[in-house]
Amino acid sequence: MNGNIGYLRVRVFESKKMFPIKNARVEVSRMENGSRKIYANVLTDENGSTGEISLPAMPKSYSLDKMFSMTGEKPYLEYDVSAQAENFRPEMNKKVSIFEDIVSVQSIELILEDISR
Repeated sequence: MNGNIGYLRVRVFESKKMFPIKNARVEVSRMENGSRKIYANVLTDENGSTGEISLPAMPKSYSLDKMFSMTGEKPYLEYDVSAQAENFRPEMNKKVSIFEDIVSVQSIELILEDISR
């Protein structure tokens, strides 16, 4: 990848109410050579945001390369993003696309656990 970097900002909020969830644990990972590599494991701030997470990305020039359109390969990297917080059901969003020099934003909606059982 030669130092090509893209960015991801994750926003975690409570389902339906749209309230940000502070201290939600967000993990960013991807499969590489048959095993899962974790790139980030961070907590959200009071706004439910992780801030920008730097991630390896493919060079921008790949998006214009005819080789990718002919082979069906993707000119970007995809990451799995999960979030969990106390009293909420964990959530996994797969296939978040990361592009060089671009900030991708992923919102994750967590559903409150039914603790009345």
